[in-house]
Amino acid sequence: MQTNLLLTGASLPQTERFYTVLNSAHKIYLSDSLALSGDTFIQIPLSDDGAFAHKILKICLDHDIKVVVPQLKQELEALASAKTLFSEYGIAVLCPSKNILDLLNDKSRLYNRLESEGFAVPAISKLDKFDSFVSTMLKLGYPSKKIKVEPISKRLNSDFRIVDDSVDAYSSLFPNLQNPLISYTQLSKLLSADNFPELLLSVCIDGALQSQIGYYEKGTCKTNTYEDPEPLNMILMQLSSSIADVLNLNGSYQLDFVQTEAGFYFTDLKWMMEEEYLLVSIKNELAQLD
Repeated sequence: MQTNLLLTGASLPQTERFYTVLNSAHKIYLSDSLALSGDTFIQIPLSDDGAFAHKILKICLDHDIKVVVPQLKQELEALASAKTLFSEYGIAVLCPSKNILDLLNDKSRLYNRLESEGFAVPAISKLDKFDSFVSTMLKLGYPSKKIKVEPISKRLNSDFRIVDDSVDAYSSLFPNLQNPLISYTQLSKLLSADNFPELLLSVCIDGALQSQIGYYEKGTCKTNTYEDPEPLNMILMQLSSSIADVLNLNGSYQLDFVQTEAGFYFTDLKWMMEEEYLLVSIKNELAQLD
């Protein structure tokens, strides 16, 4: 069955590849805030437009569009709150629900939710005033434990630092992006001005990093990273599926863990917007409409 789709981010390189893969069986409308050309191109407002979701809905109704694929992170914020409204008109929006997006945007809420369900997560504490810095660090176990510092709302996945007093001047100036270090003294000086964003401090868990990527429908995993799982991967799959069920995940997500002698600690949840995973979400959504 031919379905009409609306893809935002028409100027992105991956959009052309989506068009090539999907256009033979479906009608693809491309959209962007830039004024581009094309028979099926529709110019849309910027995502910070207060009526963004309603304008996208009108476009969908005018062109009988059944699936909306937002490709820009800022568009997720605008459309997540309107997913229920779109669904009332039989239109699927491929983005996290508002509840899940709130958890993605505030890891402290995500950790608290999963900890209440019995999952192992690192010890955490929020910090919004310098006056609480010393007591918060001590409460988390510094200096015997390394502490991870990151903004509550990240712009990039690389927006974090590990408090480690062994860091030298070279590593401070040119940090390893996989393990960016900062000394307690340096961090204290930066925070003392009290003009920092709200931070999440967490205990660094030593162990092997493990990830599980899967496509989920109503909390059930339909496809996953491992086609021929080994025993360790089976544990990850089962743990990821349990978390997905609790959160009622829909779409493509990556779940991150640290493996220790005591077991697995959950560390992060990511909505997958990369080309191959977004295409999986699109194809699965279209299959449900057939």
